Amino acid sequence: MQYHYDAASRLERTDAFNGGTIGYGLDNANRLKGVKHIANGQTLADYQSVTSGLSQIISRLAPSLPITDHPNKA
Repeated sequence: MQYHYDAASRLERTDAFNGGTIGYGLDNANRLKGVKHIANGQTLADYQSVTSGLSQIISRLAPSLPITDHPNKA
């Protein structure tokens, strides 16, 4: 496993030896806002964190897969 960091020493992505990659997105407060898993050039999963005024919603987005919302979605 290889780890890649940005200029502020925050984890940007991990590369597995089998060719898979996991990318991490952070907001300006360094909170995790998204995770994207890619293998063989295809997006397997794309998780985005959306913050509302009352709760946090997690949605899973990927090509040819339905959007699946977190059960705690308001």
